[in-house]
Order: sequence, then structure tokens, then C-alpha cells
Amino acid sequence: MSADGGSITLNTHAFEPNFLTLQHLVLTNVARTVAEFAAFTRSFPNIGRLTFEPGENAPHSLHSVDRILGIIIANVANGGLMWSKLASIALGTSREYFSVAELGSTKATILQLQAAGHPIRRLLLPEKAHAAMVEMGELIEIEEYDVDWPRTFEWWG
Repeated sequence: MSADGGSITLNTHAFEPNFLTLQHLVLTNVARTVAEFAAFTRSFPNIGRLTFEPGENAPHSLHSVDRILGIIIANVANGGLMWSKLASIALGTSREYFSVAELGSTKATILQLQAAGHPIRRLLLPEKAHAAMVEMGELIEIEEYDVDWPRTFEWWG
């Protein structure tokens, strides 16, 4: 996201693995499709923690744990393991209510990721979503989302 709140256009061909030591990536309204995520995996191949901070005007899909996990699993289905070191996904916002079908879908997706060799073991969610995801604790650690990095720019946050 730009300083004025607008979206950034992503050139998926321009990314080369230049940030090999970066382990925590924070995305704010910049990746909505498998192709866009794939571009980030090439630039930041060693990500262990992925944080989504979608803004208020972001598409509903960026506020959904299911959608984010679905994008990652879609790339696995196409033959590529996105972020092979990814152990934690943090989502700064989420819907409060999860239906039984959504919880079942999320569990199935996590099991698929783990079966494909993904080391994912932790979801960090806002408190309101955390309570709804308690039964997921048998598959994956569920923790409360907390902003744990410095916010040095006035326009950020």
C-alpha cells in the first residue's frame, strides 16, 4: 500500500531472490492472487512468518484465513511449495464468526499443507477470531495476533 492509501501495482516478472535473509514478511493490500503470491515467494524465499494487515478498504478475501490458506494451497496443487519454511501466519483482521463448514475447510487446508511438507504450525488471529478457532488447536497452535514490530511511519497504522 502506498503512503496515500492507494494500491501498489505488482510486476510479477521483476522479482528476483534478493532478500534471502528476510524471515518475516508483512503484506498490506498487495497480494490478492496466486500469481501475486508466487512473485513474493521468489523475492522472499525464506519467510518463516507471514503477516497480513489488510486495510479497511481491502477486498473481503484478504480478511479471511480460509482465503489466504487457499491461495497458498493452490500453488502447492500447481506443483510448487510456497515458502517452504513458513511456520506462522498472522492475520491482523478477520471475521468474527466462523461457520462449521469454514472451520472444516480450514482444518482440511492445514492438513493438506502439512501433508505437502509445509511446516505451518501456528496461526495468529485477532482475539474475536481466536475464540472461534479453539477447536483448531489439535492441528495447529492458535495465538492472539499482536503487532510486534516498530511502526516508524506516521501513515502506517
